[in-house]
Order: sequence, then C-alpha cells, then structure tokens
Amino acid sequence: MLRRRRVAPSNTRGVMTLIPKANTVSKINDLRPVTLLNVDGKVFSRVLARRLDAVQGKVLHGMQVRGGHPRNMHGALLDLRDAVSIVDVTNRRRGTSVGACLVSADFAGAFNNLLHEYLWEVLRRYGLDESLIALLQSLSAGASTVIRLNGRLGPLVWLGRGVRQGCPLPMLLFNIAISPLMKFLCRRLGGVTLPDLTGAGATIKLAATSYVDDATVVLAQPEEVPILMDALEGFGAESGLLINVAKTKALPLGSWRT
Repeated sequence: MLRRRRVAPSNTRGVMTLIPKANTVSKINDLRPVTLLNVDGKVFSRVLARRLDAVQGKVLHGMQVRGGHPRNMHGALLDLRDAVSIVDVTNRRRGTSVGACLVSADFAGAFNNLLHEYLWEVLRRYGLDESLIALLQSLSAGASTVIRLNGRLGPLVWLGRGVRQGCPLPMLLFNIAISPLMKFLCRRLGGVTLPDLTGAGATIKLAATSYVDDATVVLAQPEEVPILMDALEGFGAESGLLINVAKTKALPLGSWRT
C-alpha cells in the first residue's frame, strides 16, 4: 500500500448496524449508526495516524489541545477559568473597568462538512509528503459501507464525507484543518494574559483555544468582534466549516456586561 499510494477497496469497507437509542423507535433519528470497520483498514489508519501525530507539534498552534500532549482538555478548561478569574479580580482590586468576552464557537457538522480539497491543500502547505497525502485521499475516496438490517446486508453505499467509529484519523486531520484559523486568531486578538505556572516567570496570552471542533475565543476589545466575524466567515468559505449560530454562545466579563 505504501508503494502503490492507495489502499484496496476492502480496506475501507464497513458494516453499519442501527442501534435503537430508546425502547421505542418511531423515526430514523431514534437509531444510532455504528460501523464495524475492516481490521486491515483500522491497522493501516493507525499507522498513518502515528505519522500525523508526529508532525502535529510542528504545525498546530500551542493553544490547540491534542492527545498525548501536556496541554490537554483539562488544562484548556483551567485556562478559561483563570481568564474569568483574572478579569474579575482585576476589576475588584484596581477598581477599573476591565472586560473580555468568551465566545464558544460551534462548527456545524464538524468533520462531515470539511471540504477535502481544502484539507489536502493545508497538508501540502505544511509540507507533508505527497505519498502520505495520496494514501489519505485513497482512504477517503474509497470509503464505503453496507447496512445490516433485519439480519441481512444491503447494497454497497459509497461515502463522500463523515466519520466512522474506530478511525483515529478524523480528529488529527480536523486539528490540522483548523490550525490556520487558530493561528490567525491568536495573532490578531488581544486575549487575556495568564501567568505561566511552570515557574519560568513568563506569561501566556489566551486569545483562542480548541479541542477538535470545540473552539473558544477570548475577545479583549469590542473592536475585535468584526475581526472574529470576518475570520470565521472567510474560513468557512474556504473550508466548508460554517459556524452554527444557534449553538454558539458568548460570556461577557467585566465591562462587557454593560
């Protein structure tokens, strides 16, 4: 597979079973699709995932949470908590009117809506080998499944998008896909300055942090709102990752409440 830069069709084939979410099933949304993947395909995906994981530290922004890294999801939540506390304590001690706003952005559909053409171009811009990209494209383009219903297998269905259980690649690829947005926001937004607890005496600017498709942005000034909106709109047009406004929440702090 490594030499041919493509995988066999059987390596990307899965069997989908529909499991009821409750005792009563009245509509399709009451069923949860669970896909059993080909073992060879899962093993090979794990090999590619390890190669991608090895380069994540070089391409991702430091505020992006990823597996196997000292900065985990728990640490990201603590940073956001500290940002809230710092704004509150600063206003109380100094009698000033410092403010900020935490914006929790939700990407509609997440990996399902990510444009593959955009993803491949990002991987190329980061310098990933063409042979690795070709293998990832082969896994994506050749994905198929059959639905097991009433003990029988249905016809083959080709998949253009989506995430199947047990595949380690989507999370890694999504992190890389949104890294240009994260780097831009961390560079342009003021954020909140946090103390570095490592003892080095430095500080950390928290302007944006993310865990896969859960991203939180820290706005320091009202003038930064148009910057955020333009960035999200432009990124969505290029990547296909649009913001779900209904699920996006904002938490005003300090002077932002008035």
